[in-house]
Amino acid sequence: MEACCKVPAVNDVVVSPGVFIVAVMTLVGWAIFSVFCGVGMAALPYDWLNEFKHRPKPITAAEYQDRKKMIGEQSVILMEAYKTLSQELKMAGRSNNFSRKYRQIKNRENRFRKDVVILEYHYRNLEDAYRFQGGNLILQYSKFSFAILS
Repeated sequence: MEACCKVPAVNDVVVSPGVFIVAVMTLVGWAIFSVFCGVGMAALPYDWLNEFKHRPKPITAAEYQDRKKMIGEQSVILMEAYKTLSQELKMAGRSNNFSRKYRQIKNRENRFRKDVVILEYHYRNLEDAYRFQGGNLILQYSKFSFAILS
C-alpha cells in the first residue's frame, strides 16, 4: 500500500488593484443586499394588505367629475405656489449668501414636490377607479390572499 503524503503548499494569486477593488465592492454589495432584501421581504405582506385596503373602488361619472374638479383646483393652487417659489428661489440663488433663508426655500421646494407626488397619486387612483372600475380584481384579491398566507 502506498501512503499518502501531505505537502504544504502556498498558492500566490496576483491580481490587479482594479480587480481587487471590484471583488471587495461585490462582497460588500452582496452583504448589504442580503440584509435589505430580507427587510423588504418581511414588509411585503404588510404592503399587500395596505394595497388591498386602499385599492381604488368603482365610482360613477358624476363622482368622477366632482373629484376631477377638486384635483384640478388643487393643481391650480400648486401651480401658483410653484410660480412664487421659483421666483423666491431665483432671488435667493442670485445672492452669494447661501443662508438660512435659502435653506428654508429649499425645504419649501421639497414639501412642494411631495405635494405634487401626492396629487399625482390621487389622480392615478381616480383614473383607475373610473376608467378601469377599480382595476384588476383578480390581482387585488391574489395579493390579499398571498398577504394572509404569508
